[in-house]
Parts: sequence; structure tokens; C-alpha cells
Amino acid sequence: MSDLRPLLHSVADLITDYREDLSSRRVGPAASRAELLEHIRAELPEGPTAAEDVIAELVRGAEPGLMGSAGPRYFGFVLGGSIDADVLGDVLASRPQQPAIVCAQAGNVNTGAFDELDRIGRVTRAAGAWLHVDGAFGLWAAANPRTRHLVDGIELADSWGVDGHKWLNVPYDSGYVFCAHPDVHATAMAYTAEYLTGQTGDRVFGGGDFVPESSRRARGFATWAAIRSLGRSGIAELVERNCRLARRFAAGLDAIDGVEVMNEVVLNQILVRVGDAETTLQMQQRLEQDGTLWCGTTSWRDQRLLRISVSGWTTTDDDVDRCIAAIASAREQTIQN
Repeated sequence: MSDLRPLLHSVADLITDYREDLSSRRVGPAASRAELLEHIRAELPEGPTAAEDVIAELVRGAEPGLMGSAGPRYFGFVLGGSIDADVLGDVLASRPQQPAIVCAQAGNVNTGAFDELDRIGRVTRAAGAWLHVDGAFGLWAAANPRTRHLVDGIELADSWGVDGHKWLNVPYDSGYVFCAHPDVHATAMAYTAEYLTGQTGDRVFGGGDFVPESSRRARGFATWAAIRSLGRSGIAELVERNCRLARRFAAGLDAIDGVEVMNEVVLNQILVRVGDAETTLQMQQRLEQDGTLWCGTTSWRDQRLLRISVSGWTTTDDDVDRCIAAIASAREQTIQN
């Protein structure tokens, strides 16, 4: 234990060096899976290995395979732990016999589009059905005055789901569920056992009664730290800035010959047509090899498209412009070959 403090300081330096370099380093992995396995595959030592050597070996072997998802030019999926304060917080720690459940969407995973929540809410209430709103990233639109109208009627739902590891930029597996009926929520999730206290008589539900896990880390630390760090205006600005950058991205891509934005950019999602399925795959692979940005592909309305999701808190106008240029270059190279 006497070596713990300098060891933690050393790890903190490694984390800081990595994060400070994100804006200039390549985004995608520099090594293949086979190469990574070759780097980290080793015989299990007979005796113990010093902690500092274990960490050095892990960093040396794994770093070439890291995806720079916390950086400003990653547009593939969701992020996961890229706000400074939440990284620190994470370290610390229809018929009556057949009830109908209606699931509405707040922010389509491809287009960012929203269902008509107010209309759906009124219909489900009249039918006595349960309305759940999947707002994995789109529910954050409520935090921004310009996009708040997209979630009109959200209060009519019975439950809502939203992820913190998307737009709030906190570490992965930080998903939140809100339920308008806490007794129903707890009844669905709670469990009893003889060795658990407070589970008899007039019990008061605790935090563990609302989640599926028996053991979990304190994910709320990172969420609390991120929200305190950003504040109301900071979260609103983050959402608004990403939406503005998505529109800038879309406008720039639409100006490239042979490239077409396929969706109305209502939030932060962009679907880009660059050709047929094979051309799209080649483009995605070429962009990954180039390293300027990373984005994935998706299927939408029987077409294979590039999918760009703008949700990074460090992404700037310059990052977007660099990425537009990289896509234009990749398109030209793909067509020439």
C-alpha cells in the first residue's frame, strides 16, 4: 500500500497525456486485432509482477488499438467519459387482461427524428396504456431552448430512458430510467432475501430496489460531477453547439460532388450517401485508415449510408471542417480507384 500514491500519480499522468493528445492524434486504431493480440499475449508469469510493470505492459500493448472516442473528431457511436469532471467522478467511484405498452422515440438513432409525443401521449392515456419514451440521446433536447419543442408532450409518458454516456459525455453504462409510478417501478425490480435488512413490514424502498443489479459501482458520482461542472446553461450550450455543428457538417457534405445528406438534420444525426453499398464500405474503411475521423455505416430505407453522430463536448468548427475535407478526399480517392 505504501506505493499506491506514486502509482496513482503515474496513472493520472498517463491519462492526462492521452487526453491532451486526443485533438492531434489519429482517431481510429493504429493496429489490427491480430497485432494487438500479438502485443499483449504473453506467458503467465510464475511469480508476481510489479504493478508499475503491469501498467506499462498494458499501455504498451493496448494503446495502438485505442479508439479516440473521447476526442473532437469521433462521430461513430456514443462517447463515454470525456468531460474532465465526470472522469474524476468516475474514478471516485391495451386490454385490462393484457396491458399495452407503447414505446415512442425521442431521437431516432439514424436520423435524430422525434415521434409526435404529445399526440401519442394523449392516445395512450385515453386507452389506459403505458407509454415509454426511448430518449437515449434525444431526450437531452429538452435541455436546450431551441430544441425543447421536440419533446413537447414528454410529461404524458409513464417512463423515460436516456443515456448519460451519450450527450452528457459521462463514462459508459450510465443509463437513466425515470418512472412516474415509483411503486410499480420498485415492485418490478425489488427482490427479497432473508439476509437483507429492511425488507419486512412497512419497508421503505431503497436505491437498490429500483435497479436490476445487486452490485454496482456508484455511477451517480460521474453524473453528478458532470452536471455540476456544466450547469444548466453548459448542458444547453453543449446540445445547441453540437446541433449547430451537425448542420455545418451537413451543409459542407452536401456541397461535395457525389455526396448527399439524406435526412433532415433536426438534431445531431447525419446520414450521408456516398454511393452504393460497396462504395460506402470502401469510403468508411478509407476514412478509418486515414485517421482524421471515425464514423460508422448504417442501413436506412434500403440504402447503406455513412452515419455521423455529433455529440462530443470538445468538437469545434475546425474539427468539422477538417472532417469534411477528409471525406471529400476519401470520396475522390475511392472513385479514382
